[in-house]
Amino acid sequence: MWPLVVSATFGALLGEFSGIAMGGLFGSIVITLVVSQCLTLRAQASQTPSFLPSKMELPKGSITLIQLILGLSVGSIASFQTIADNVSVPVVTGLILCLCCQISLGFIWLNRAEKWSVSDSIMGAIPGALSALLSMSGRYQSPSAKVVFAHSVRLVLLVLLAAFISTQYAADLTTFDNNLNIFRASDFFWLCIVATLSIGCGWALDKIALPAPYLTGSLITTITFHSLFNHIAIVVPSILIDVSTTILGAVIGLKLSAVKMSEAWRYARAGILVTTISLSVTIAASYITSIALDMNWAVLLIAWVPGNVEAMTTIALAFSLQPSFVMINHVIRLFILNLTPIVLGQINPSDSPNTM
Repeated sequence: MWPLVVSATFGALLGEFSGIAMGGLFGSIVITLVVSQCLTLRAQASQTPSFLPSKMELPKGSITLIQLILGLSVGSIASFQTIADNVSVPVVTGLILCLCCQISLGFIWLNRAEKWSVSDSIMGAIPGALSALLSMSGRYQSPSAKVVFAHSVRLVLLVLLAAFISTQYAADLTTFDNNLNIFRASDFFWLCIVATLSIGCGWALDKIALPAPYLTGSLITTITFHSLFNHIAIVVPSILIDVSTTILGAVIGLKLSAVKMSEAWRYARAGILVTTISLSVTIAASYITSIALDMNWAVLLIAWVPGNVEAMTTIALAFSLQPSFVMINHVIRLFILNLTPIVLGQINPSDSPNTM
């Protein structure tokens, strides 16, 4: 485990000092990928030193930690009134229509143009939420390497796009008065209390197979605590956001390293093309909806973009892109995606070979 921690941390620091938007995330991805590949090659050549493992493994509970940190962060600056203001029938209807178009067009392309199997095409066409997809599909079958790689490529592309949009439009957005960078010793006690309650809530939601349970649980717990004890401020130190970003980069780097180089371009091409299709639908749908509802297009695009909920929420927090609105929309999208196993369960396993 320690090589992964060292590699991801070094990459994140390198990326932060580079001055690139979301440099910590991409630095963690790149260094984790490179070190993982080096360990694999040395292990194949039987040249791995005794003190080094043959491969890097993600510490147990890493995704849970990401979800918990992001839920606490957004919950600390959100309120029930904010949620009521952000969730409306027109917005949710637009999100559902956008999601249906993304999946349908992506499936058609992967199944007919790329010649993927029906189940691989369905899983590959599902827009984002790679960690949720892996946990959901595990009840029926594991997604093939091509699906994992295509989703990882999509996530990298979408984070790049989100960072670009954020830097271009952030000046026009309404920012939140958050205190993520202010943390006093007296805040530690209440943060621990809320975090403990959030873990309990997340555990309960996980038992009923709710997607992103600890993210949703920590969000609900923090906002509820805020409402009951509005005189107590819940402060999440900014270093925790950096930790979640670093872990997320390590997760992506490990996923990418699992694919053979000989297959990388073919899977990357599929990921790029299906991402282009999904983005085209999202851009059109969000633009039309933003005009119809008189909303900021950049915020709506980040909220609907087919990306990983943890990554998109991190982007929203980093650039003050109305994180509660973005997170709520992505959580709603995850609820919808939770119906996917019902479809997968009807597919004959023989139709979905878990091969490269």
